[in-house]
Amino acid sequence: MLCSNPALTCPRPPCVSPMLSLKPAFAPSRCRPAQDADRVTPYLDRWTEAGRSCTTCVARAYPPEPCCRCHRRMRISARGPDGPLCGTCYGKATATECGGCAKVRRPSARLPDGSVRCQGCAPRPQHQCSVCGDQAPAQAITESGPVCRKCYRPPIRRCGTCGELSRIVRRGSATRAEKCQSCYRPPAEPCSNCGKVAPCARRLNGRSLCQSCHQRPERPCVRCSKVARVQAEWPMGPVCKACYGSVRRKPAACPLCQQRRPLVARDADGTDVCGPCVGSDLTYPCEGCRSSSDGIYRAQLCSRCYLKAQLAKRLAGDEETLPPPLAATYLALVGAGRRTA
Repeated sequence: MLCSNPALTCPRPPCVSPMLSLKPAFAPSRCRPAQDADRVTPYLDRWTEAGRSCTTCVARAYPPEPCCRCHRRMRISARGPDGPLCGTCYGKATATECGGCAKVRRPSARLPDGSVRCQGCAPRPQHQCSVCGDQAPAQAITESGPVCRKCYRPPIRRCGTCGELSRIVRRGSATRAEKCQSCYRPPAEPCSNCGKVAPCARRLNGRSLCQSCHQRPERPCVRCSKVARVQAEWPMGPVCKACYGSVRRKPAACPLCQQRRPLVARDADGTDVCGPCVGSDLTYPCEGCRSSSDGIYRAQLCSRCYLKAQLAKRLAGDEETLPPPLAATYLALVGAGRRTA
C-alpha cells in the first residue's frame, strides 16, 4: 500500500493484494467469548484471551474490582505498585503539567518536542469534511462521514426551554433541559485575559475568553466586502461587526416567506432572505414575545418587552408583584400603541 498515495481510493494493481488481505479485519465478525452465538459486529476493538471481543464481553470478563486508593468497586484502568487503579485515580496518579495551559492535568497527547498536552490543549486530528472537502478537525462523525465545525448542523428536536422544534446546541441531562440556539446562554465565569465575569463560550489552550477578548480571524465581509474581524458566521457567509449590528437592528420582510426577520442568508439569485428559508433556524427572536419582527434592544429583549420589564420593575418597587392599585396603570401603559407622526 506504500507504493501509491491514493491506495484506498484509486488503487494500482500492486496494491490490490494487500488491500484484499486487510478486508477481513474490517468486516463484521463474530465475537469469540460472546454468550449469544448470533452476535456479529464490526466493533471488536478489544482483545482478550479468547480473541477479539466487544465491549460488553470485556466487561463480563473483567468485572469491577476495589480500587487501591479510593476503595470503590470500579472498572480497573491500570495496575500500579500498590494494586489496581480505577480511571479517576489513574488520572490523578499520572497527572502532569500541561505545556499549553500550564495546569496539572491528565496527559492526553505528547508532542514531538517531548512536552505533553491535556485533553483541552491537545491538537485534534485532521479529517476531510464530507460536505466541503476541507481538511479540519471533525465536529461530528455522521453516516456520510466526518463533518467539520463550519458545515455541522445540530439535530432538530424540541427545545426544553421554549418548547419549539429547533436545532439543539446544548444537550440535556438528568438535571438540565436541552436548549436551542436562541435559548442557550454560555455560563458566566472570569475571563482569563481581562478578568471580567462574563459569558465565556470560547476557549484557547484551555483558557476561557469572553466575547471581547476572543481574537476573531480577519476575512472579507460578505455584505460590505471589507476585510475585518468576523463577528458572526451566517448562512450567507462571514459578516463584520458593523453589518452584523445593522442587520439585527433592522429586520425586514423576507422576499420568499414575507415574514419580518433579520435577513441573514441569500438565495441562489443573491437576494437577502431569512434563515428558515434556506434551512437555518437563525432568527434572533425576542426572549419575551418570541418574535423576530423587531430588533433586539437590550438583554435579548425587543424594545416593547424590555419596556414592559422595566415598567413592572419600577412600579413594583421592593414588592415581588404589582400592587392592585397600580395593575390597571401598568396594563394601560403596556397596551398603548406606538406613537405616530
